[in-house]
Amino acid sequence: MKKIKFIYATMLLVLALATNACDDYYSVTVNGDPGITPTVLITPEESITLPAKEAAGEIEIISNMDNSTISFHVPSDAERWCSVTLEGNRISLALEDNPRMIARSTILTIKVFSVTRKIEVVQEAKAAEPIYPIEKVYKFKIPSVENFDISKIYKVMDDKLKVAEICLEYLKNDHIASKAVVVYTGQGGAADYTRGLVAYLVDDDGNVSDIDKNGGTVAFNYNENTLDYVAGNSNAVQTVYLSAFGITTEEQENAVEVVAEPYLVADISGNSYPTVKIGSEVWLGTNLRTTKFGDGSEIPFSAMNSLNQQVASYTYPGGDSDVDASLYGYLYTSKVVADEDLLAGSIVDGLWRISTGGGNNSNGLMGNVTDWQRLFKYIGQDQLGTLLAPGYNWNNGGNGAFDINTVSDLTGLSIVPAGQIYSNGAFALGYLGQAFFFYGNAGQGYNLAERDGKAADQAGVRQWNHVTDACSIRLVRIDNHQ
Repeated sequence: MKKIKFIYATMLLVLALATNACDDYYSVTVNGDPGITPTVLITPEESITLPAKEAAGEIEIISNMDNSTISFHVPSDAERWCSVTLEGNRISLALEDNPRMIARSTILTIKVFSVTRKIEVVQEAKAAEPIYPIEKVYKFKIPSVENFDISKIYKVMDDKLKVAEICLEYLKNDHIASKAVVVYTGQGGAADYTRGLVAYLVDDDGNVSDIDKNGGTVAFNYNENTLDYVAGNSNAVQTVYLSAFGITTEEQENAVEVVAEPYLVADISGNSYPTVKIGSEVWLGTNLRTTKFGDGSEIPFSAMNSLNQQVASYTYPGGDSDVDASLYGYLYTSKVVADEDLLAGSIVDGLWRISTGGGNNSNGLMGNVTDWQRLFKYIGQDQLGTLLAPGYNWNNGGNGAFDINTVSDLTGLSIVPAGQIYSNGAFALGYLGQAFFFYGNAGQGYNLAERDGKAADQAGVRQWNHVTDACSIRLVRIDNHQ
């Protein structure tokens, strides 16, 4: 019987020890009565915060107990990044780099004799890596819708550094088809269109959208010229802050206030042009009207009836000397575009080129290769009207598929019907009814809004050999973010 009691007592002792072992996380076991009441003070008292990069810290323990009675516990899930050592009455912390964009923490338990204290060990979040070559924090206001009558793009400058572009643009994908004012961070001569903040949406009548639809985000794919859009749910954004880490609406300390201004570019002749962003590309907002090449040499004028396609020259749309060149631009012979770089160099602000084109009924107009293809693809099938300025009789031609009721200029490209001078100056064709544009340097181009012509994918668009004609020109900016 005594043997059984002994075995039972031994089992209880083992069980008690095992239970204690589960509950006792500490390396030092202290038994007996110390004879005095233990007092423990740790510094810092409640928490210690260390940087995200590999960091070290120290906790001091002040007690009336011997240092040999001190022990500690680190939770197992923190052992991989938080190393703890004890020497005398000081605990040393060694933290690994925090690779995450959020802070992390653990609770360190310290035991002195029978007294425990807990302290939170916090490691800060990894700082976001700067993504833009901007050293300051900037604050600026968003222009109103009416301000964009001057140019569809505003720029924010700090001396010669472009801080931001603010664009009134047409957002188009499966989830949205609306004009909006979007803010992008400046990237040298261009801006980074892979991420933007929608300050506010704009309806067809120029009104700012309902309060719960603004503040979304956009991201353009440069290769595909496509848009990812995430809707917002805030009031219209009036002020933004911008730094090397991007754009935010949250107030930032020590922000430098700067003012947005219309983004206008000049040519070598002294003319000024608005700009417009469509998809991931920036176009001149009006037709070209330079009278000089990029090297400063003159482009001679020619009257319509004396036009010679063997000579580089310009003439008036419709042969009308009273035409408003700031609206309609000039018409140029194909010899003007023979040297693309020479003509594109006439724009002295930024890097530009003659808009490229191509495509026919067999391969279509909507693709990713040329500027016009990318433009047509972005606006969508048979949406020519989003490029054309309203208020004109665009129904020139027969009974084709183009519907003049679709003319809206939603994109802001504001193409006007400057027509062309046809067949070596024989007569003016399509003036105030159609638009004709060169693309590239081979005398090829497009006739826009010809109702009896329908290129593949685009009603009202016809590809045409313009080598003996005089046509309009639009340039495209080529210093976009890559």
